[in-house]
Amino acid sequence: KAALGETHTARLSVEERSFTPTDIDGAYMVFSAVDDPTVSLQIYELCKAQKILVNSADDKAHCDFYTNAIIDRGNVQLSVSTNGRFAGLSAILRRHLETLFPRELDADWEKVFALRERALTLQSVSEKKSVITDIVKEIENRYFKKE
Repeated sequence: KAALGETHTARLSVEERSFTPTDIDGAYMVFSAVDDPTVSLQIYELCKAQKILVNSADDKAHCDFYTNAIIDRGNVQLSVSTNGRFAGLSAILRRHLETLFPRELDADWEKVFALRERALTLQSVSEKKSVITDIVKEIENRYFKKE
């Protein structure tokens, strides 16, 4: 809840009780995570009838969309998905990728973007390609080369 910020949490509420069909009234999208398959199907069918997007946890057949595990590093965005098959695996992969892309690298990425922008100002297409290729090789060698 804290990660959403006050603007969004003002519209969130948690109530532990049984589902009622009016729970989805006025919704644009619904995340359904109930432990009763009959209720889960009821929620899905009601959402479909009202043209509401629905994501049914652990029920790929009853999902209009999936959510990705995201790493937000400003201008570098990484997204991991298992195509709705196992959100837990996406979360594990995200955590491991976060160690490869710590926030401390943000300044390095900005330098890389600046170099690319300068390369794009070169007149010769072959020179642009050569400089950009060198930038890519440097990134691979510095951050992803196995020793």
